[in-house]
Amino acid sequence: MRRRSARRPAILPGLIDTPLVGAQLHLDDAVRARADRNAASPTGRMGTPWDVAHAAVFPASDAAAYVNGVLLPVDGGLAATVATGG
Repeated sequence: MRRRSARRPAILPGLIDTPLVGAQLHLDDAVRARADRNAASPTGRMGTPWDVAHAAVFPASDAAAYVNGVLLPVDGGLAATVATGG
């Protein structure tokens, strides 16, 4: 009997520049806070909602039919840098 399971990819967004983040950064020094968040990413910038959306397209497609249970960080390499101590 063939066992069926649903593909359950998980998208793990990192530092993403969204309106909510923008609202939270309107504190004392929003320019510095934004610069600090950008500097925390190995790419030198926060991601965009489009970065997350583009990453979600492949796991949701038929081309990923054999990809199951994957955790996909969309964080500009931050998790890999932290994990390796770099």
